[in-house]
Amino acid sequence: MEGCSRMLPQLLKAGAALAATTAAVTLGKGYIGTLQSEDASSTTSADQEASWPGDLDHTKLEKIKDAARELVLRKKEECGAPGVTIAVSKNGRPVWAEGFGYADVENFTPMTPRHVLRIASISKPITMALVARAMDAGLLDANHTVHHYLPHYPRHSVDGEQVDMTIDQIATHQAGIRHYHKKPDAHIMKQNSENSKKKKLAHEVLEHESKRRSNSGDDKESAGRADFADTDSEKPDSGEKKIQSEKKQTKPVPAKEFHTTDKYDNVGEALSVFKDDELIHKPGSDFHYSTHGYTLISAVLEAATGARFRDQLRRMFYAMDLRSTYVDENDTIIRNRSRYYVRGKAGKLQNAQHVDNTWKIAGGGLLSTPTDLCRFADIMLYSWQADEGSRAAGTWVGEQPELGAGPGAAMVAYHTGGAAGCSSILLVRPDGQQIGNDGRPRGVSVAVIANAQDISLREVADDVARLFAE
Repeated sequence: MEGCSRMLPQLLKAGAALAATTAAVTLGKGYIGTLQSEDASSTTSADQEASWPGDLDHTKLEKIKDAARELVLRKKEECGAPGVTIAVSKNGRPVWAEGFGYADVENFTPMTPRHVLRIASISKPITMALVARAMDAGLLDANHTVHHYLPHYPRHSVDGEQVDMTIDQIATHQAGIRHYHKKPDAHIMKQNSENSKKKKLAHEVLEHESKRRSNSGDDKESAGRADFADTDSEKPDSGEKKIQSEKKQTKPVPAKEFHTTDKYDNVGEALSVFKDDELIHKPGSDFHYSTHGYTLISAVLEAATGARFRDQLRRMFYAMDLRSTYVDENDTIIRNRSRYYVRGKAGKLQNAQHVDNTWKIAGGGLLSTPTDLCRFADIMLYSWQADEGSRAAGTWVGEQPELGAGPGAAMVAYHTGGAAGCSSILLVRPDGQQIGNDGRPRGVSVAVIANAQDISLREVADDVARLFAE
């Protein structure tokens, strides 16, 4: 089972190298069987008793839940989301799930852990599990090019040179496939992002220098400020013109695809959205996040396995016992489907506009519940921790230690998502690199979904995970 030690960060961040990826799903079968034999509920609610892994007493658990509940409620109020739903599992067991606010504002329907919502880009790690499954079966090689599986896929050239892309490069966003914007707009968006990072860094440098001088009592503090100011200032009139000019240049290009209402019945139709478009860069030479890339991966999976992508997903959902995870299809009746919202002018709550996500099922077109997402994360965590053979190779990919922590800091793997009227995050905080003596994964998984657009949930998910990890 070479390479499974890399599976967790690959699946949860959907951005790590696939070179050593194999069968997390297959390896996790024993754990799935354990869950099913114990009839682990996928719809744990706030008023249901959750089993606690370990020797923590009920009173302490309730205190942790109260603290976590306060964090979620505070976040809900800060961002103005109509509803938020969250689930937490520890050591492979569900310990808390609860909904806050409304799943349907117009009908005063309370949000519950059973409500199904768009998970957006968290669809990518789920697609990666199918990639791992195909690789383990010997049906897919991540080092092969797209044309090995799709010989009729258009061939692209960059700077006059014909290029090809590997499955590895597509999965790790290095293939040069565009995101929601075509090449000219994509370059503008990337440049704006880099400029924003530079401005943020400059602000942090100024703040750090100010604190240093304040703490040291430096008499030249004002002179220092003047030096900094001189490097980035102009006359008032020209400065105002400069700001106005930057606003014009950085105005985001409307992402029409993000709000498309066109329905795509199969992967082949979805490829038509981008397959003939110019690449952003030469494959392997740079990083450019792309949801379209995962549509191409779904086409490769169909060619490699001979099965429709949607059918592969449904079979995997059944195998993993993900009872409330679906393809986001508007015409399908799905029980407990939430409504979606945005904030309009002056912050007024509005219904999110109708969209059809069938063009990006693999990269952002799935529905789920936080409880199902935690279950998926636990299976991936088990797969990583149980693979002793490859753990000796010793490589976490894309690990992120806690900011400001020491050498023994905890690793956190996560993936966020943003869709029309919805925001999400799936976060895993492993506890070591081995499964427990009870055969269960060790660590905390947290999933949070809000039925409102453009909300950052990373901080609240991390804070909740830290509470339950103690």
